[in-house]
Amino acid sequence: MKIIKTVLLFLLLGFIVLFCLFSSEVSETFVNTAVICIKNITPSLLPVIFVSLIIINSNLTEVLPSKIRLLGVFVLSCVSGYPVGAKLLDTYCEKGYIKKETASVLLPSFINAGPGFIINIIGFGILNSKTIGIALFVSQFLASFLIFLALGGFSYLISEKYNVIKFSDIIQKSAYESVSSIRNICTYLILINCFSKVIELLLGAKVATIIIDISEITSAVLKQNNVFAISILLSFCGICIYLQVFSMVKNFKIKIVKLLLCRTLHVILSLSFLKIIFKIFNISTPVFSNITSAVFPKQNQGIYFSIFLIFTFVCCILSIKRKSSGNLLKDLI
Repeated sequence: MKIIKTVLLFLLLGFIVLFCLFSSEVSETFVNTAVICIKNITPSLLPVIFVSLIIINSNLTEVLPSKIRLLGVFVLSCVSGYPVGAKLLDTYCEKGYIKKETASVLLPSFINAGPGFIINIIGFGILNSKTIGIALFVSQFLASFLIFLALGGFSYLISEKYNVIKFSDIIQKSAYESVSSIRNICTYLILINCFSKVIELLLGAKVATIIIDISEITSAVLKQNNVFAISILLSFCGICIYLQVFSMVKNFKIKIVKLLLCRTLHVILSLSFLKIIFKIFNISTPVFSNITSAVFPKQNQGIYFSIFLIFTFVCCILSIKRKSSGNLLKDLI
């Protein structure tokens, strides 16, 4: 163990020296990645994380029957996309709704690519086919759902004891946690790209490309010319996603071996479902040119930000000098 720590220490010190030597190139990579975080990642993920955390923190899931309450959180994680699912599960565990052991077991099924990324960016932006994007998302969802069932998603009991929290505290807690989550996501993405840039300068573009492909899911997906290869990458996620998940899980242990085995099973299941969907609906598999730069379809973010800001404003107004029962619906009514 001491040898490993020594090697890691000198390796990190070496990167510090390299960051100083190649400060110009690293700074440019930092700025370019930060722009992507500001223009694409934050606008698409922050509102989703914020609203999802409000649902969990305000006990809105209690409107569902207890037997399918975890299923509701699972579906929310699939809609939100990774790594939001891990954050929702961790919050559910923190509030005492489920045991730490339960959260640890179910985590592999809560790491999923969201419909916004799969349908909008991959389907429409890369493959020029929303139909294929929808097929990809459905196959990913079904694979995760089967893993959720195999891990006993319906067999775990949900605690009926809810803590009474002020409505204003719910908003503040959700806002703080959502901003912290975005900070972690962007930090890991920037660091990985900076490390990859240094490796590219030292060892060449080919080695850096391999490192980026196994580290960052978006870059890896954009360079593929086979829809089934994209499905495999979506299931395995990438090192950056796992680092984001690890940073968000604070209240239970992560079983890494089991997580990787479940992701391998996810690959097999998602590929099988994708082929079945293509055959049933007679969808032809496309072959498209490799893409070396990130493609983000243009979106009109104005309406989404307007709705998000209006919702936040209304919540803040309602929270002024008002106590909460811990249930958002009751408080609003």
